Amino acid sequence: MVGLKLLPINSWQIQYELTRIFYELATEVAYLNGHFSKQATLSEIVLGQAHSLLDKIKIYEIQCQAYMAQNMQLEAVKMVLPILKQLGVELPNKHNPDDFQLELQKTQLALEGKTIESLGNLPLMTDAKILAAMRILSSIASAIFQAMPFLFPLSIFKEVQLSIKYGNAPESVHSYPLYGFILYIIVDVES
Repeated sequence: MVGLKLLPINSWQIQYELTRIFYELATEVAYLNGHFSKQATLSEIVLGQAHSLLDKIKIYEIQCQAYMAQNMQLEAVKMVLPILKQLGVELPNKHNPDDFQLELQKTQLALEGKTIESLGNLPLMTDAKILAAMRILSSIASAIFQAMPFLFPLSIFKEVQLSIKYGNAPESVHSYPLYGFILYIIVDVES
């Protein structure tokens, strides 16, 4: 917070990156200390000043975690769905039983002919928007599981699909085993 006080009044115009970083850190500190109203106020400032969607992602991640810390899982999920859409990852906000089968088939098609070893040898993901989407999907997984359980397998399918298409991200580490767990639940042990 001391850093914010040292910034000049027009810091967003003359020192954008430094100002954004200071505000992100202050927002995160407020969240971690349970000062949710302060965190929300700082979040609004950054979201109002940020130049791009990618410059807002850290704040969205913090807001999401703050909702989850306050046992507001549904609000967290509802907040990130439009953000994910802007990042190119669309998930439904209403239950449709056909979505599960469709996304499962898309994932199986993407995995066709691939071995576990070939998945491990995929290049590293470099697309900033897709990396941001993977971080959000990974961080919101428990809230999705609790608040909108129908969406949980769909989000895992999306993470696997993105990993195959764009390369592996750190979050891919949890996506592949969860995909295997989903297959186990639907009695596709061999896959």
